[in-house]
Amino acid sequence: MLMDDASFLKRLGHVVRSVTGEAECERQEFMQRAVIYLWHEEEIRPGQRPAWYLRRCWFFLQHEHRHDHRMEPVKHASVNLRRPIGSNPGRDAEDSEVELAGADLALSHVCARDLIAVLANRLHGVARLVWLDLADGLTVTDIAQRRELSHQAISKHRKSIAALALDLGILPLASRL
Repeated sequence: MLMDDASFLKRLGHVVRSVTGEAECERQEFMQRAVIYLWHEEEIRPGQRPAWYLRRCWFFLQHEHRHDHRMEPVKHASVNLRRPIGSNPGRDAEDSEVELAGADLALSHVCARDLIAVLANRLHGVARLVWLDLADGLTVTDIAQRRELSHQAISKHRKSIAALALDLGILPLASRL
């Protein structure tokens, strides 16, 4: 495996530095992400040239870096809201728990919107419309009536959307527990 090759890891470090700059903390975090991504890519796409894996890591890290900077305000808000209970005089534990729930809810909404956008950008035509209707909370029957399609056609689109989500590494809730 490429992870055992010190010269490859050095090259991977250069790729990480080209994306993150000189911030040591960020560089270490992204190096960990790159190593995990590389391991995953080697597992599902074995036999490629080392330059191919480095290029894939570079694109992956570019995406992650952009995503991290979009999430920065949410991360900071979440950190500010996660102070220890009782650290603010005059506020009780119940207020702090409400703040924590609010931070988790905000992050959940951001993640859900990001997930909807990622899948919508990869879908076309009726499948995209079905996905957006599902994201709006409509049932299969409601979508079938709205789009003037059969229930079976909507179910077929749901299965293709689920397959795409799995291909992208998005797991169903039951698989995460």
